[in-house]
Amino acid sequence: MRQTFVFAACMAMLAAFAPLAQAQDEAAGVTKAQVTGLWKGTITNGNIEEHWVIHRQRTGLFKISRLYIDKERKLYARIMNRGEWSFEDGTITLSIRYEKDRKFSVTSATAEGISLTNLRTEAALQETAAKAMILPAAPQGYKLVQRDELMATAN
Repeated sequence: MRQTFVFAACMAMLAAFAPLAQAQDEAAGVTKAQVTGLWKGTITNGNIEEHWVIHRQRTGLFKISRLYIDKERKLYARIMNRGEWSFEDGTITLSIRYEKDRKFSVTSATAEGISLTNLRTEAALQETAAKAMILPAAPQGYKLVQRDELMATAN
């Protein structure tokens, strides 16, 4: 009888705190469900254009494909990563093995798009809903190189 009471009391406390945790994320107006799914985006930094498609799964896993294009030097690079992601206090954290975590502050999210800020670079980003994990094609006549080679001499 006493074990049942203790268990019921613990469950009641958990139930009481669950809305508080969700309310903290919703205070910013964004929930984890709103940033889950298939999204795409593009940003230009100097002479490098980056396109990405990311699939944030409900399970906490993600995969991202990126295409980097240097139009000035006619080079491009493609990479794909997988890892874990989380959403807490309005911040998306992407964790990839052997790399530093990447953090993004979410300022708004709708079914059509997400506005974020890269907390390391302070770059403003936009993601829109994607239908598939397909990146744009690399421009005709551009040379495929490793991402590190493309970024080493960029700008």
